[in-house]
Amino acid sequence: MGDLFLANLTGPATGDPGLVIFMPDVFGGNISFPRTGCAYLVPEYQYLFINEQAGCNLVATDTAGNYQAIDSERVYFYKSGNLDLRRTDCKTVSGTDWLFGPFSYKTCRIIGRFDLELQNKSQQMINLTNGKVDVKWIF
Repeated sequence: MGDLFLANLTGPATGDPGLVIFMPDVFGGNISFPRTGCAYLVPEYQYLFINEQAGCNLVATDTAGNYQAIDSERVYFYKSGNLDLRRTDCKTVSGTDWLFGPFSYKTCRIIGRFDLELQNKSQQMINLTNGKVDVKWIF
């Protein structure tokens, strides 16, 4: 269907990157896809994060950090899909800024593909197929 969404790459500076799709006007929230087997749609104005020690278990909190129930009608969970992203052409860029002095950062090209199927408690589905990623990432 073309280039439809604004995405951000997540993850550590080494290892496999994940993907976040920012389209709350289309999906009612943002889709986080940190790795194959783990993805979810977070409704707008709700804070969810993954408990890494427990696999892909989600935890919801309010802005004060208090635990909240997850609305499984509004939150969509991973049903199936594949995320295959990899870093290429990585290099370190360094120099001197006239105001801030020396700087250094790493840049890589992130390329790959993804397919994703999410489902909520009412069996409603979100399907993203034949997704392609080819971006320059600075971290």
